[in-house]
Amino acid sequence: MVPLGVEGDSTTAPPCFECRAPCCAGPAVSLLPYDLYRLVRALGVPWQLLAHADEVADGPVALDDRRRVDFRLRQQAGGCVLLLQLSSGHGRCGAHAARPGRCRIYPFHVEVYRRSADYDVVVGLGAACPPDPAAQWAGLVRAEASRDLIDDEIAEQALTRKVMERWELARRAAPMTLDARHFVAFCERIYAILDGVRRGPRMLWQLDAYQVVDAFPVTMPSLLAS
Repeated sequence: MVPLGVEGDSTTAPPCFECRAPCCAGPAVSLLPYDLYRLVRALGVPWQLLAHADEVADGPVALDDRRRVDFRLRQQAGGCVLLLQLSSGHGRCGAHAARPGRCRIYPFHVEVYRRSADYDVVVGLGAACPPDPAAQWAGLVRAEASRDLIDDEIAEQALTRKVMERWELARRAAPMTLDARHFVAFCERIYAILDGVRRGPRMLWQLDAYQVVDAFPVTMPSLLAS
């Protein structure tokens, strides 16, 4: 794996500087609905070019009472479909500003305690980091910048749960057989409305976003692409 080539030098850059671990060549990244929406909006391509919907028994998205799917980033030779190999020999994410939530907090793993608002953060067991960078990342767990990223990702997951609850109502009321395209169209419509709410610090708009989702129609038009 080529080094990431982040800006800075070995004293100022994150632990990724000159690291050759295959972090973008591992298993396909599972996507939240907002991850997929954000990527499609940023890159201007159909979602099918970026992700595939795998039908799996424990998938997070129910299409009916028997079929469930998991949306994952596509892979190509050498790793993630978004991975760019530059002429300098460095590897870069081709959609870094719109990268999925899991990539934003990588290599951290967040465990949310179900019975409280607390959570724990560690360098994930599945992270590709060699020992020295992993130790450096472990030292950054409590850093303010790291906590801000993690807090935002946890809040986005909470918003995702609201969207999924609304999807459940919509798909149960649907008069036809649904597939992954209906789910994506449904989420595109919700998140397009939520774009108008995402202004300023998240603490100022998160509750408003919940209300937007709760008011979103669950009738046929919400399941059809525009």
